[in-house]
Amino acid sequence: MEQFLILALLAVGTHALVPVDETTCDLRTSTCPCSPFLEGTVYIQVMTDASGHEMKCLKVLPKVNITVFNLKKETVTTKDKEFNNRLQFLIKNGTLKITNVRRNDSGQYSVEVFNSIGVQQKNIYFTLDVKDNGKVEGKALWNLEADKFLYLIIACLAILLIAVSCCFVCREMKHRKKPVSRAPETMYFKQEVD
Repeated sequence: MEQFLILALLAVGTHALVPVDETTCDLRTSTCPCSPFLEGTVYIQVMTDASGHEMKCLKVLPKVNITVFNLKKETVTTKDKEFNNRLQFLIKNGTLKITNVRRNDSGQYSVEVFNSIGVQQKNIYFTLDVKDNGKVEGKALWNLEADKFLYLIIACLAILLIAVSCCFVCREMKHRKKPVSRAPETMYFKQEVD
């Protein structure tokens, strides 16, 4: 049992070493802050299907709101140059995808949803809170490309340790199942001499 716990801890520990670069947020069920990692990718599910709708996504600022994208007649246009080549809206599943997330992407956002005749159906507010994962924008504090080799070595060592532990456990279990054979006891008699 102890070996199993050690193996479970090792498996979880090695998984924690691999950085997670993708974040998913579902605004249909929660508007809690969406917290993607710096330079990662975030998928923000706005609605189940945006077909037949018009939308306007705004970054809410103190003085002036910035239009991030518009959806009209099944066509998505990106308005803000900060999001050019980094933003994609998937109409069929109503998901906003932002790649190479930047620190200045953090903030309040509003998504206005209109029906096909232009009547506003809902306004969805959410917060994007970009998290630091050891990276400085445009430059990693550690080189993840070079560290992939290190991750591979750690994973191989973990697999090797698991295999050795399994062999040890199997050997112990076989050893316990075998009946213990004892040699017949030898009795010595003392002869009395007359």
